[in-house]
Amino acid sequence: MELEPEGFSEKALEDLRLVERARNKDQRAYEELMARYKTSVYHLILRMVKSADDAEDLTIEAFAKAFINIYRYNPDFAFSTWL
Repeated sequence: MELEPEGFSEKALEDLRLVERARNKDQRAYEELMARYKTSVYHLILRMVKSADDAEDLTIEAFAKAFINIYRYNPDFAFSTWL
């Protein structure tokens, strides 16, 4: 994976590095990506389902699916967009 695409912010570049590590089964990279995006994903889902418990469950499920399919991530786009 190309790690320095043009026009990406420092945060997006760090996400790319974390994705590369996650693709290599680095558990800390998974944890870091989840820490970065859990709150925003949770609030997005909460607005849709209007239930805090369901939003929490769906957030965890969303990350589980993302990590199972991380090999499909296209580095031409920001990780947050793909997620």
